[in-house]
Amino acid sequence: MNRAVVALNPRAAENGSLKNFCEQISNLHAHGLFDEIFVLSVIHQSYFPYSPEEYDQRREEIFKEVQKSLEAGIDCRIKFASIDVLECHSSGDEEVVRLMASWAYKKRAQILILGVDIKHISSRWSLEGIPVTAALLSPLPLLVVNVRGPFDSITGSEPKVLLAVDHQAPPTAKALRRVSRVAKPMKAKVYLLHITRKKTIPSAKGQKVFEFDQIREVLHDTAVALQRFGIECVMDVVRENESVAHTLAEYGKKHGIWVTVVTSPARGLRYRLVWGSTTQSLLGHLGCPLLVLRIQ
Repeated sequence: MNRAVVALNPRAAENGSLKNFCEQISNLHAHGLFDEIFVLSVIHQSYFPYSPEEYDQRREEIFKEVQKSLEAGIDCRIKFASIDVLECHSSGDEEVVRLMASWAYKKRAQILILGVDIKHISSRWSLEGIPVTAALLSPLPLLVVNVRGPFDSITGSEPKVLLAVDHQAPPTAKALRRVSRVAKPMKAKVYLLHITRKKTIPSAKGQKVFEFDQIREVLHDTAVALQRFGIECVMDVVRENESVAHTLAEYGKKHGIWVTVVTSPARGLRYRLVWGSTTQSLLGHLGCPLLVLRIQ
C-alpha cells in the first residue's frame, strides 16, 4: 500500500488556494499514486501571538483549533485517514523537517507532500526553506505542489511522468525504483528528457559527438531499467531554452505531464543554492507537481 503524508501549514485553511491544492492531491489519489493519505501539521510557540506562559496554558486548545481549522479547510476534498498536529521544540527548518519525516516514517509512508505558494516564497527558499531542506534531509521522496498551479491543464488527459536525466549524474537504481512506484500505479508513460546545456565555450565537433553518445547511452540504460518494471518509456533530447527550469516547464506543458521528477543534489551550499533557485523557477512555471528524489 502506498501511503502519503500531506504536511500543511497550521494556517493553511486561511489560504484561498487550499482548494486547488486539494484538487491536485485528490486527482493523483484517484489515479493510484497513493492509496492512503495522512494529514500532518507542525506547530511551534513562535507561530502564535501568545507569551510562552499563555501558550502553555492554551496548548491543548490550540491543538484542537488547528485540527478543526484544517478539517474545515479541506472540506472533504481529500479522503484522509487522519489529521494530526505535532509540536516541534524549535521553529528551525531542519528540526521541523526531521519531525515530519520521523512521523511519516512511523506511518510507513512512501511520499511526503508539501504545498508551496510561489507568490509568498521569500529569499529563504533558495537556502534554508522547508521544501529545500526537506529534499535534502527527508528519507522520503518529496512531492512539492504549487498551490496556485494550473490544475485544469492535466484534467482528463492520459497520466504521464517526466523524468529529467543528467548524463553526468544518471539516476540511481534506487531512484528508478521510486519512479516506477509513481508511474506504475497510475499506468503512466515515462518521458526521459535530457536537456543539453548552453555553453559559453564552443566544443570541438568530436567532443560533441562523444557527449551525445554518452547521453544516448544513459537514456537507453535508464529506459531499459524502467521497462523491467513494466513501464513504457519515451526518450528525448532538447536544447536548453532560457534556462533548464524554463525548458522543463515548457516541455511538460507541451506533452501534458502530470508529475515532473528531478533528483536533489549533494548537500554542499553551492549546490543547495543552485538547486533551490532552479526549483523555485520550476514551481513558478510548472503545471504539475514536482517530485524530488534524493541522490544519496
